[in-house]
Amino acid sequence: MNMMRKVEAEISRYLSRIRSGQRHDGAWAYDCETGPMTDAVILLLSALFPDETKLMRRLAGRLARTQAPGGEWKQYGDDDGHLSSTVEA
Repeated sequence: MNMMRKVEAEISRYLSRIRSGQRHDGAWAYDCETGPMTDAVILLLSALFPDETKLMRRLAGRLARTQAPGGEWKQYGDDDGHLSSTVEA
C-alpha cells in the first residue's frame, strides 16, 4: 500500500471514530471538554444572527442540561462545581 493510501485509510478511520462518538444532539462529550463557555459564546454570537434559532435552542438546552442540581456547572462530572465554569455560563 502506498503512503497516500495509508494516509487516506487513517483519515477514514479517525473520521469514523469521531462520527461514532457524536451524540444525537450533535455534541461530543469527552473527559476533558472545556465546560460551558463554548456553548455560552455561541449563544451570544447567535444573538447577532437570529435566523439560527434551531442551533440556539440546541445550545441553550445543552447548557441547561449540564447545569448541576445546585445551580453550578462542573468542569468534570465528579467535581463539586467549578467556579470558573459557573461564572462563564
